[in-house]
Amino acid sequence: MQTHSNLLQTDWRTLIVLDACRFDAFENALYRFRTRIDGVLVEADSAAYDTSSWYRKHWAQSNDITLVCGNPMVWRISANKNFDHAIACWRGSQFPVPENILRVATDSVEHARNNRVIVHLVTPHLPFVTKDGIGFMNELGNSSGEVGAYNLVTEYGGANGWEYLRELYQDSILLVLHEIVKVLGKLPEPVVITADHGELIGENGIYGHPRSGFEITRCVPWFVVQSDEKKIEQRLTELGYVEENIMRHELLRDSKLEIEIEEEIEEETDEEEQEPEETKAVSSKAVIRLEEAQEPGPGPVPESDRVLWIRARQRAQEIYGPKRLPDSIIEQFLD
Repeated sequence: MQTHSNLLQTDWRTLIVLDACRFDAFENALYRFRTRIDGVLVEADSAAYDTSSWYRKHWAQSNDITLVCGNPMVWRISANKNFDHAIACWRGSQFPVPENILRVATDSVEHARNNRVIVHLVTPHLPFVTKDGIGFMNELGNSSGEVGAYNLVTEYGGANGWEYLRELYQDSILLVLHEIVKVLGKLPEPVVITADHGELIGENGIYGHPRSGFEITRCVPWFVVQSDEKKIEQRLTELGYVEENIMRHELLRDSKLEIEIEEEIEEETDEEEQEPEETKAVSSKAVIRLEEAQEPGPGPVPESDRVLWIRARQRAQEIYGPKRLPDSIIEQFLD
């Protein structure tokens, strides 16, 4: 497994950091987006168990990077001072949802000169930002800051099981990937998506990221978004990969919820359209509805099918090399 210390030295212009995103959950969500985003995913060791240790480990020195960040912890430990320009997206009364942070990031690119850009999104860290997730957090009651929220969620999981929490967590990653896909063309390339640390979801009866003792809280994705196939292969060769690295431990079960995305056609008007209040917490440019999957109709991909697909992809890459392959080729290697 490659470490962030090495990967962060590779050729990237935009680094999108998901807060508390574990590798297996990201891989599961990425499978759902396989027709909308191409690239190469490898498993990485972030060498950190929380946000503060990640910044102290990797960004302790002054640099010429522009930071667009929704996590106030970076300012609490004064890590923001090490960046050429740090933009705080967490100030104000509203929670910094992915869409708002990404909008600031795309607007800031014009002022970043030739600097690299780090976009630190808070999702999928608590609190959940999907419609169902917000309702769930409200039902749990008031909490005293981050620690209080994690304690409440852990108590819920211990009493009611962890499956629904896994679904809410998975849906949060689906939402953030949807927002990322919409702005990829506006960010400097190459673009990499990673995380500062992972998250326990029921392991050892815990929801959260303890400071030590759990490898899964350090195991994060390193996803190089594909813009040019030859460049991708060159970067993988430089990293020493001869095939795509896939985590072998059990994937999170796919969400039972179905994500429906309706892209709005942007039209120039003199009058801004008023957005329904219930959609503001999710997106102002898309309506995302997370509804119970109904039969008949398209539903979640069965876990057995995902495993077969991953195995087929690995066999195909043994022949065609470590690159993103069309579905038509991978299908030839299905059992």
